[in-house]
Amino acid sequence: MAVAKKAEFDATVQNTNVQDATAPLKAVQEQVRVLTETSLERAKEQYSTVKKAAEDATGRLETSFDAFTKGLVAFNTQAIEALRVNTNAHFDHIAKLQTVRSFAEAIELNAAHARNQIDAAIAQGKQLQGLARKAASDVAAPVQASFSAK
Repeated sequence: MAVAKKAEFDATVQNTNVQDATAPLKAVQEQVRVLTETSLERAKEQYSTVKKAAEDATGRLETSFDAFTKGLVAFNTQAIEALRVNTNAHFDHIAKLQTVRSFAEAIELNAAHARNQIDAAIAQGKQLQGLARKAASDVAAPVQASFSAK
């Protein structure tokens, strides 16, 4: 029985020695686990922040692209209308030239037509310039708003 008690005592001492030896290792393991969980939480928060910023930027780019598309359509529509008006003016001028009775009348008609076409070109250029300026402003507005908001 004494031998059994001694063996039990030796096992207890050996178990205590193992526990004492592994205690620092368990503390390190716990610290590593806590550090890993904290790092994981921070990474999730940073990912969420980056994801939100990317979604906001994507939304602003989509808004800019929509504004660009609308501006381009308006500009092209106005340019086509100007082309139609100019083409009709030239056809009208040709029809009037067919009715002239003298060379002087033809020169006078050509001069008047040229003046009208120059005035029309200036007005059309101003309209197209205004449309281009508005389109550029509309395209830049969402991006400018994102910078001024911060």
